[in-house]
Amino acid sequence: MKIIQLNIVEFGGLKNKVVELDGGFNILWGDNESGKSTVMLFIRFMLYGLPKKGAKGMQRERALSWENKRAEGIMTFEHDGRNIRVERRTAAVGTRLNDSLTVTDTDTGERLEGEAGQIFLGIPAEIFESSCSISQMRVADVSGDKTASAIENMLVSADESIDVKAVLAAMDKVRRQYKLNKGEGGLIYDTEREISELRVKYREATQKHLSYNDMSARLERAEENLGKIEESHKITSHNLEQLKGARILLRFAELDDKRQSLDGIKNELSELVENEKRGDFLPDMTHANELKSARLSLNEARVKVGLRKRECDGLPALDVESKRLAEQGERIRSVGGKQAFIKEAMELNSEAEKKKKSGVTLCALGAIAAAIGTALVAVTFIATIAACAVGFALIGLGTSLSAKAKKLSAERDEVSLSLGAPYSELDTYAEKCLAALAHAESLESSAASKKALLFAVIEEEKKAWEKLMALLEMTVDKASVEGGDVMSIAAEEEERIRRFCEKRSELDREAYALSQRIGDGERELSGYDREALSKSVTVNLSEATDAALKNAELREKYDRERYAALDRETRNIREALAALLGGLTQSPVEIADRISELEAVLEKHVEYYDALMLAKTRIEQAGANMSGSVTPFIANKAGELLAAVSGGAHGAVQTTKELGLSVEQDGFFVDADMLSGGTRDASYVCLRISLMLRLFGASLPPLIMDEALCQLDDGRAENMLSLLSKLSSTTTQCILFTCHRRELELCQRLGIKVRGICMNEL
Repeated sequence: MKIIQLNIVEFGGLKNKVVELDGGFNILWGDNESGKSTVMLFIRFMLYGLPKKGAKGMQRERALSWENKRAEGIMTFEHDGRNIRVERRTAAVGTRLNDSLTVTDTDTGERLEGEAGQIFLGIPAEIFESSCSISQMRVADVSGDKTASAIENMLVSADESIDVKAVLAAMDKVRRQYKLNKGEGGLIYDTEREISELRVKYREATQKHLSYNDMSARLERAEENLGKIEESHKITSHNLEQLKGARILLRFAELDDKRQSLDGIKNELSELVENEKRGDFLPDMTHANELKSARLSLNEARVKVGLRKRECDGLPALDVESKRLAEQGERIRSVGGKQAFIKEAMELNSEAEKKKKSGVTLCALGAIAAAIGTALVAVTFIATIAACAVGFALIGLGTSLSAKAKKLSAERDEVSLSLGAPYSELDTYAEKCLAALAHAESLESSAASKKALLFAVIEEEKKAWEKLMALLEMTVDKASVEGGDVMSIAAEEEERIRRFCEKRSELDREAYALSQRIGDGERELSGYDREALSKSVTVNLSEATDAALKNAELREKYDRERYAALDRETRNIREALAALLGGLTQSPVEIADRISELEAVLEKHVEYYDALMLAKTRIEQAGANMSGSVTPFIANKAGELLAAVSGGAHGAVQTTKELGLSVEQDGFFVDADMLSGGTRDASYVCLRISLMLRLFGASLPPLIMDEALCQLDDGRAENMLSLLSKLSSTTTQCILFTCHRRELELCQRLGIKVRGICMNEL
């Protein structure tokens, strides 16, 4: 057998992978988890199916796909010049597995029954895994009671399913039970009873056969009608698809119209913007709001200016008298205040009073002196003259002082009168002047404050004007602004800009909404090929109305439901036929033939018994022959192969009937498990090849190995590869799975013809 192709539809972690194999030597290499062991398990699955639950339950879990819990694939191989195709699908339904298997001879079209491994290799899965299939880390897993017993059965009886010991015991049992002493039991009695029962079935089958023919005719008529409805459904489905395609083409046309409308809106928007631009400036709602704010600010500033002017115009004015008093008050304050100003007048008044008193006193004394001098005339003239002289001198001095006092009083009065009030009223009048000055200053301060406020609002009005003018000049010709009502122009320009912004915003919204609808339409139609639809749709697009589409859907639904109903009826008839056929396992003719056969068999029971005894004798002889010749053959051949692989380091092996292995080293036989991992693996690979040669002869199955050489050094790996190359070129197909490129590179270096397949690139 040589595997040609593995088509992995769904298996474990692999999906839709195809592996083309050469009939000779193949090396499949790749990283861990790239699927090597999965591919090897897939070959076992195609030949024998999935193992039953138990010790190998993990293989089942690995084989079923992670997503769908299903294993499915196709394997083609060549066997004895025949091309065979194996198709298998296994799905997990709860705890059960539903398995579908088809084995076909593609040259003749013949369908073969049974597992491909059993049909073409003649061995069960256990022997397949213990001989020609070497799983990873199980190179030495070839011995054991169950496997050895199956191989023994294979070598002795050519059928591994026949347990030789059990067969011998069964033969003895048959011999003892051929005919019971009581007469009820044994082959003769059972055969006679079966003939009797078949005669009863013959009568029942004759009646059921008539019912079967009638129901078959009904099924034929139903299938004929089903075919007609199916043809009608094809037509209505085609018409529906045509109308759906036409509707999609109409949607493409609508999408074109929307794109054209969008282009129109964009052009209108572009033209609107270009007409509104002033150089690099494009007004927006912010500009309109700034215009409004500037216009309102200017209007508010103008109102404030009017108010401040009215306030300034309404300021109270001082009368002439108040101004004069205020001026006198300023004079009083300039000399240091009321006390400082009055002090001069008081000093002049005090000096005048002093001089006046001194003058009056001196005049009085002079008068007294003169009177005394006159009185003394009679006494003495000189004394009179002296007294009068003194008197007149005192009077003169007193008069002089009085004159000075009068002058000082005049100066005092002049100081008082300079304020416009007599000296006696000077204090009160000075207070009145200072009060008039304070009132005048208060009025002047209030006027200055209001004038300052007026100046501020005038400046505010000026700035508001300048700001409004600057904003207007951004969108309006300067000459137009200067020649008209600025406030009206600003209001009109604000309204015009707002209308522009609203129009632009409206066009933007329309463009955005239309773009969204176009995008939605493009996404919805992205899965359709417009050109292909145009070619495939033959109906007139004008006919693809809602009513036409609805009518086509109703027609298609009608045919589909009719087909489904008749299909259900047909299935029911088939099921009834199957049930009837289940009760009619054999036709009347077949039952009659079977009765004749049993009657002939009954006559030959004695001959059968003799043949059975002869077979028992032969089997016992074959069992004795295996111990004497077969086991030594396997050991000798394995020793030859191991000597070639080890370069003569190990020249012989010994094996037990249970296939336990010992290897010769330095003249002694050592249990293989006591040697290095590489020597042990090489020994068991050689044992498996020897076992294959003995079990299968010239028609060998493929030798499949997963990491079987990983523990071998380069030298022994080269020898093993050379051995495998010879086997693959003359005897059997070899398939080696490995994690590394080492084996492939060694083959290339040795010039070994090999097909290399990288698992990572599948």
